[in-house]
Amino acid sequence: MNLESILSGQTPTSATIVPASLRQNYTPQGFHSTSSSLTKVLIIAGEPRKYSLTYDFIYTTMAFLEQQHCK
Repeated sequence: MNLESILSGQTPTSATIVPASLRQNYTPQGFHSTSSSLTKVLIIAGEPRKYSLTYDFIYTTMAFLEQQHCK
């Protein structure tokens, strides 16, 4: 089983796969800041399978929160 067979529908999966054309690269900045003035946020999610809708949602959320000066 490979990604192409999943995306083409040949291999069934319970995950919703986000098409490559809609994916955006993002690298979370993490908790390296020691500033106590930043709002801290904890995201609890189920199984974020790579390229799934949940995975995309988590990374989109992290990007948004970091833009709002949250860590």
